[in-house]
Order: sequence, then structure tokens, then C-alpha cells
Amino acid sequence: MDAALVVAKLTGKPDDLAASLISLSLLERALGFHDSAMAKLDEAVILLFQQALSLPDGEKKHHAYMLAVCYINKALLCRDAGKLDEALALYEKVEEQHHISGDKLDAGKVLLFRGEVHCANAEWEKGFDCFRRALESFKEVANPLWGARSLEHISRLFATHERCEEALHAMLGAAAGAEEDGHPGEQVNFLCLAAKLLREWKTTAGRESLARIVHTLAKDVPKEKEAEVMSGVSARIRDMSDAIHKRVRQDEQVRDLLNQAKGIAQRERLHEHLANCLLDEAHHMTPPDDTEARRALIAQAIGLLREELRRSQFPKRRGHLMGRIGALYWECGERPEALSWLKKAGEVFQKSGDAFGLANFYGSLAEMHRAEGRLDDEIAAYREVLSVIEGRSFHDLAAGVRINLAAALRLRREFDEAQKLLNEAEVICERHRFKDFISAIARNRGAIEEQLQAAQAPAHTLPQLLGSLHQLVRYRPELAVAYLPFWYFAWKTELLALLRSGPHLTLMVVTDDVERFVKSAAKFRYLADHFLMTTSHAHTVRVEARVLPIPPTWQFPATFPLLFVKRGVPESGPTQLEAPQDKGQDTPPSVSLVGPATTLPPYMLVEAKSDVKGEGHMMALDETYLPQEAVDLMIHRPARELAKLHAMWMPARQSSSEDPFLTCLRFGLERGLFPVYFDHLPTSDAVAVCGGVQITIPAKLLSADRRSIAAKWRRALLKLTKLPKEEAQAALLDLPEVFGDASDHEANSTKIQVRLFEFNEIDRRIVYPALLVLK
Repeated sequence: MDAALVVAKLTGKPDDLAASLISLSLLERALGFHDSAMAKLDEAVILLFQQALSLPDGEKKHHAYMLAVCYINKALLCRDAGKLDEALALYEKVEEQHHISGDKLDAGKVLLFRGEVHCANAEWEKGFDCFRRALESFKEVANPLWGARSLEHISRLFATHERCEEALHAMLGAAAGAEEDGHPGEQVNFLCLAAKLLREWKTTAGRESLARIVHTLAKDVPKEKEAEVMSGVSARIRDMSDAIHKRVRQDEQVRDLLNQAKGIAQRERLHEHLANCLLDEAHHMTPPDDTEARRALIAQAIGLLREELRRSQFPKRRGHLMGRIGALYWECGERPEALSWLKKAGEVFQKSGDAFGLANFYGSLAEMHRAEGRLDDEIAAYREVLSVIEGRSFHDLAAGVRINLAAALRLRREFDEAQKLLNEAEVICERHRFKDFISAIARNRGAIEEQLQAAQAPAHTLPQLLGSLHQLVRYRPELAVAYLPFWYFAWKTELLALLRSGPHLTLMVVTDDVERFVKSAAKFRYLADHFLMTTSHAHTVRVEARVLPIPPTWQFPATFPLLFVKRGVPESGPTQLEAPQDKGQDTPPSVSLVGPATTLPPYMLVEAKSDVKGEGHMMALDETYLPQEAVDLMIHRPARELAKLHAMWMPARQSSSEDPFLTCLRFGLERGLFPVYFDHLPTSDAVAVCGGVQITIPAKLLSADRRSIAAKWRRALLKLTKLPKEEAQAALLDLPEVFGDASDHEANSTKIQVRLFEFNEIDRRIVYPALLVLK
């Protein structure tokens, strides 16, 4: 091509020179040399404009065609770089030239590309109009392949607007068009997409059917029983949803589409397309608990993609194949291999100037840093992604990265920036209908709000909070167990604020023995401000989802997340993409949560018939489990006793942890609690002992008369959490002096050990103490 360009320059023929420049720019675009490719196209445009001044009318059509080729390739370069407004302006110029040249096939292609850009800008109606006109153009020139590509885009647009049935029919039409024109690779791709749409359609249909059944049931239930019945139904919704997904996984029609695609890919030796079929089967058709079958399918896909990589010549494509292979190795747990492939992909993207590929590389690198606990590196990688995509229209990536960066910053307690990023992501998701991100925004926003509220000064004391629980228990004693998880949910933020407020010392006693916990709290009550009991075994007391009556005088906390709903009323008139509404009598009302990133809380305020004036009703949306010890302590013990001891049960699910001791230390660190054990400390491979001291506490010092010594003890213990490792080890040795000289044989003395433990928390080595009561 370089030689042809030299010859064209020597001949001085503008047509030949422009054609050589265009051909060379196409090769450079494929190789990733985008700036050079754009410069050659600009040079070709200048040549063609200069030639236009002396062209006879008979040659203007060919000249217009050459200009259109230049403009459309410039537009594609702008689109690759995420510069969509520039691409749209160039597409308009292409249309002008095709109007002169009369080339209907290329005019249809421009409409298709232009529609893609409109959809990327969330200009749905403009995009739909372009796709429709493009399809008409391809039908007119009898080109099944490009007609199939138009149908694919129409299908995707229907799917974005939740019109799954129409999207499926359009995608099946695309598959038929690709088959008619003899393009098996695209046929396989369209069949896989059709299988995905069929899954979504059947899943949506199953959920709508379930909603109709629930709605019909609600209409037939007597008013006084409605809330109670619906509460029971809501507790089984998850099982019903799982049943729908299982039925869709086993659906013969979906499997038949995938098998058709797989058969064509195998016959035509289309390695990447066959890999896509296998991955679709692994992720969507294999039961979640069948890890071996899933792993085997992914391993086959890796082998096929590696074979495709050996055949590929263009850097951009090689980089994306390397990135996919790395991601699949990561999914299989082969981290060194995954990192190796990812770095290779990053080098290719860097050399070829592929902005989208480079942004994805840094995003994948950030995920690896997170898995390895390197939070600062994760944050830096996500910031690099935002830097790469700044000013580019990679909206899906822009939303996802903002959410992930906000999640990382939340762990660093940089809440202002995290909230700003979540707000930006929410705006992007609303505009571009990215439904998959909404729950992640809600989770992170909720966690940040909880942290901020818990950092505020508490508005209530522990006796007041315990009084709130026992007001519920006294109101309906038969519902006492069901009230307990509701009370924890209602007062969770206030409880955290109470435990974190001021320089207090709170002991988290890890035991399943209620009597021993109560005696310990009574004995050491002057050495600490609060005593929290946390149990270590599985929770076995089942609390069914039901409607809970709330006393008229019971006060909800200011932080309680009361839920409101609104009916889904369109803001404007109907459009071409608006889904038809079913106005049948059995159709559930269209309601949505206020705010796109709002999720359902565990409890909702409902209306229920009651003979008690002012009584409220909260409906649990799911069942839960409690340990028997929590019930024994919090419900069967008098509130006055617990208030006097400043004691309560703390819901920390250690029983579900793979490393309970590490979980306990991390839980204590997060909430400012000091773990306490009786008789012996547990072991953990992830926790290292870095110091310890034994202390004898005389009985006379465990009384209200020695408040100054108790305060000194609290300060000394809290000091250990604020010092570097070496200084904390030295300060630990000074702890026995707090209680002065005490004989080991003194009557009623208590022996305790204070040990320092070192462990990883996020990306830092942490030193934190735990206490062992020996006697």
C-alpha cells in the first residue's frame, strides 16, 4: 500500500491518490493507528474537493461516492473514540454525498450507523427511525445480510424498552437473513441473542403470571385477612422466582436455539462463536450449584478463544481476545494466568491506542486488586479508567466504574466523593436504561447513609431503646419473637451511633451461654460502658414473614426507611417504542419505587383492619432466623435488668463465616468493639499473635467506688487501637499497672489476658486486642 501511494503521487492523478490514501487509512484503523488514519482521510478529502472544481457532470457521482467513503470512515473513527457528536455530523455529510451518488446500499448502511449513535446517546426514537428506514433501503436493493443487521438493531432497541416478544421476532428474522445470505458467523451470533431474548421473555412472562396470581388472590381475600395472607405470599416470592429461573434454564425452545447455533459453529469451525455458545450454556443454562459442569464449559471456551487468537492478525482484535481469555481464567480461579493474559491485553491496547480496550483493561485490573485486598491500587485503577474515557461516550462503562469506585471510596470513608459518583451513575442509568446497575447503586448508597447516620450523636440511650423493644413485646406477647428482628432493623442505625459515640469501651462477649454472659456483665459493669453478646453457632429459631401490629404510641426512629410507591404514569404521549398496556381486570396496578435506586426494605408499612385506634401495621417481606440465645436474653430477661447491665445481643453472623475469629476481630474493629472470650481463644491461620499480658484484677477494684481506676483502664485499652504495632506492644506491658499490685491468690480476684492480634484488613496490616477471661 505504501508503494501504491508513492506511485499514485508520481502519476499526479487525484482519484488514484485519494483511493490509495483511503485504503491505507483503513489498514491503519484496523491496526489501531487512529490518528494517522484520520490524517490520511483528511488529506483524501482535500484532494477530492480540489478535484471537484474541474469535474464534468458525468463523473460527479463517482466523486460523491469517494467523498462518502472518506466521511463514513472518519465517522467510524470518531465512534471508536467515543466522540459521538462528531460522528453524527459526519454521517450527515455522508448522506448528502449518497444523495448525489444514488448509492442506496451505502445510504442504508449510513442510516444504520447513524441509528447506533442515536441509541448510544439515548435518542431512542431517532435511532428507531434510522433503523426502520435502513431496513426499507436494504429490502429495496435485496440485500439480506444488511437487512438482518438492521433487524438486529431493531431487536436490541425493543429489548431495551422491555418489548421482549417483538425483540425476539426481529432477532429470529435477523438469523434467517444471515442464513439466506450465507454468513454462518452472524447467524450463530443472532441465534445466541435470540436465545437470550427468549429467556428474558419467558422469565418476564413467568413473573407477570405470578404477579397476576398474587393480585387475583389479594382481591379474593377478605379485607381483614389481606395483609396477613400477602405477608405469607411475600415470604415465598424468592422460592417462586427461583422456580421460574429453573424452568427457563430447562426450557426446550431456548436450548434448541443454542443447539442450532452450536451446531453451525462446530460445522463451520467458528471458534469464537462456538466459545460464545458454550459460555452462554455455562452461565445461563447450567444449574448454579453444578460448578464442575460450568468449569468444564468455560475451559472449552478458553481453548477455542486461544485457537482464535492464533489465527487473528489485527492488534485490536487480539487485545480483546486476550482480555476475554484473562477474564475466563479469573472466573475459574486461576489468578496468575488471568493476570498474565490481562497484562498482555493492556500492552496491546496501549500500543494500538484502543481507548475502550484500555479502559476495560484498567477496570479488570481494579477488580483483581480488590480481590487481593489492595484498595489503594483498586481506587487508582478506577480513576485511570475515568481518565481514559473522559469526554468519550462509553456510557455503560462510565456508569459501572463510578459505582465500583464509589464502593471502594466508601471503605476509605470518603463519603462525599462516593455519593457524588453514585449520583452521576444514577443519572447515566436513568438516561440509558441500564437496569442492571440500579441495585448496586442502592446498596452502596444505603451503606453510606448508614455509616453517616451512625457517626452522628445518638438521640437515645440504651435503656430507652430496650424500652422500645419491650413496649412491642408487652403489646402482643405472642408475637414477641417476630418483633425482635423488626426492632433490630428499626433501630440499627441508632444502635450503631450509640456504640460509637464518644471514647466509650464496649465489650463484645462471644459466648452461647446466656447465664455466663449476664454474670460477666454484672461483674465487669464498671469497667465498660456496654456489653454485647454475640453467638457463634447457627441461627435456628425461624421467624415467619407476617404482619406485625404496632402500638399507637410506639415511636418510629427518625432513620426508619419508610417506603413510598408511585404509579407508573408516562410523562408524555405514546411513542413508537412504548410497550402496549394490558388493561385487563386481573392486571396488577403499575407501581414503582420512588427514585430509580430505591430497593425494598425488609419491612413495609401496610394497611390492615384493626379494632385499635391508631394501630399501625408493618409487613415483613421475608422470613429470618434468630439464635435461641438472642430470644432468651432479649425477650425472656426483664428490660430493667438488661438496661441496668447495659447488655444486649448483637447480630453478628459468625456461624456463616469461614474464619469466625478473623470475622470477630474485623467486626470489632469496624464497630469499635473489644472481643471477649471465656476459657480459651479460637485459632485462625489468618490471625497472628503479636503480644500478650496477663492481669489480675482484685475484686475490690470491680466496684462503683473505684471509678478513676475504671476510667484509666478504659483509656489504656483504647490506646492500644491507636498505636503502631511496636508502640502497641510496649503499651500492652503497662496494662497491669492500671490495677496496681494484686496477688494471684487474693480472694475473688479475676484473671484476664489481653492479647494483641495482627491481621489484614483491606490492604493494611491491623493490630487489635482481644480479651480472654480465665477466672
